[in-house]
Amino acid sequence: MSRLKSAAIGAGIIVLAGTVAAVARPGGGHPGGQPHMMKMFKKLDADKDQVITREEAEAAAKARFEKLDGDDDGVVTSAEIDKALEERLNRMRVKMRYRMLMRLDTDGDGKIAREELRKKALKRFESADSDGDGKVTREEARKLGHAMRRMMKHGGGMGRGMMGGGAKQ
Repeated sequence: MSRLKSAAIGAGIIVLAGTVAAVARPGGGHPGGQPHMMKMFKKLDADKDQVITREEAEAAAKARFEKLDGDDDGVVTSAEIDKALEERLNRMRVKMRYRMLMRLDTDGDGKIAREELRKKALKRFESADSDGDGKVTREEARKLGHAMRRMMKHGGGMGRGMMGGGAKQ
């Protein structure tokens, strides 16, 4: 077996192991936790029979490797990894920009004015200041942090509700 073929098979095994491990790990190995894990499970379960077979896992690993191997030479170089990471970061950047505008651009003009940001920050402060005394104690901040984690855990995200100030805790 050639060195190139051995390297390609080795890299494929690494990709396969990482894919299966990410799905098997609690929370899917991702800050998004359970929802992300289920999304990955659905993606790997090609025939939608609620089971990921070895063949499905191998096919997913092969597809991932082929996607990374931009010049189709059977080897993934650091430059190809960099390109894939840059593409992913660009997609994340676009999503984050959209979410930030949705959360902070209250007049819908596609811009965040100083006053819009100030109002959102004050709403967030008021949300944390549960006793209304104009101060946020460590305990109030801790409670708000717990509430935010619960919301994220249950798929609530950090949209207009919690970060926008919502109801007082």
